[in-house]
Amino acid sequence: MSQVSALAYPAPNARLWLTLQVAGQLLSAALVIVMFVLAGKGELAQAGQSPTAVLLFALALGFAATIGIVVQARLTVRWESEDTLRCLLSAIAQAGYVEQGAVDNAVVYRRDLPAALRRDNQLVRITRDGDILTVTGPATRLRKIRKLLGA
Repeated sequence: MSQVSALAYPAPNARLWLTLQVAGQLLSAALVIVMFVLAGKGELAQAGQSPTAVLLFALALGFAATIGIVVQARLTVRWESEDTLRCLLSAIAQAGYVEQGAVDNAVVYRRDLPAALRRDNQLVRITRDGDILTVTGPATRLRKIRKLLGA
């Protein structure tokens, strides 16, 4: 397989914490936090932890999961042959994406989810500059794509 870079985070670190910018994302964050509270309540309560510790643990885990979903990252893949593109497109499909279309000089892929659950910050974009393919999208998804590429 071709050469795959490590993930890079193009946004400044301070901006990573300002990712919950729309009501839908805040609702998603709240649902994730509630899910972790309910799941963690039984586990931590059995371990003898106080309700405050359970809530703080669930908040930290919930926000970390939500931020991991929306934080944007980038990776590059060196174009060696048509096989490189086939492998990359296969990895993107295995990560749960379908082609949405071309925008400017990028091919855009969206999550294969119902429209109500899709967000623009979940899009994956591929651009080509010479023999370098640049893939941008959510860090959690790009980690999975990178792993599927064997890197």
